[in-house]
Amino acid sequence: HIGAYMGDGTTIEMRSSRLNVWKEEFDESRWAYYGIPDWLESHPEKEESKETEIAGGDTVIKNIQKFCNEYVGAGLIIDGIYGPLTKAALCKALQHYLNVTYNAGLKEDGEFGPLTKEACVVISGKNKLVYIAQAMLYCKGYDMSHSIVNDDLDGELGNGTKNAVLEYQQDTRGLRQDKACGPATFYTMFN
Repeated sequence: HIGAYMGDGTTIEMRSSRLNVWKEEFDESRWAYYGIPDWLESHPEKEESKETEIAGGDTVIKNIQKFCNEYVGAGLIIDGIYGPLTKAALCKALQHYLNVTYNAGLKEDGEFGPLTKEACVVISGKNKLVYIAQAMLYCKGYDMSHSIVNDDLDGELGNGTKNAVLEYQQDTRGLRQDKACGPATFYTMFN
């Protein structure tokens, strides 16, 4: 486990072999809790976004990556390709949502463990939690065309999303087939 301050208020960290390198703002990182040395400028003036967008790739996934960067400072390269960093960023977004909305007290580390599963609730309405569930379904190849508006997911739990959840549950051994995306369904999506 190693981390480094990169300047301009940014840290990088090798959290685990599974997550690879993680980049985030110092003030939002776990390193901020260990104390700030006097020589460290942790509140630099924000420059224009250094977010890199690469041509090509899936436009909906690019919007999912932008959501993760804006919502939890994931530091993803906007390439439109779903991979382990995008998955971890969506998990971090889920943990952040549960902390903000339900005061879950989760470590926002992008690793879906037993505490995250215990804090999960069943999705409903129109909100970021529904968006995260839709994003995982889309990235796993389930038809979310009914929920795409202007190349982005709508974050609304309608019949199309419920049917996509059911299809995922039918394809995943051990899940109750009830169209309700809750703790067990989220757990299998992220593990």
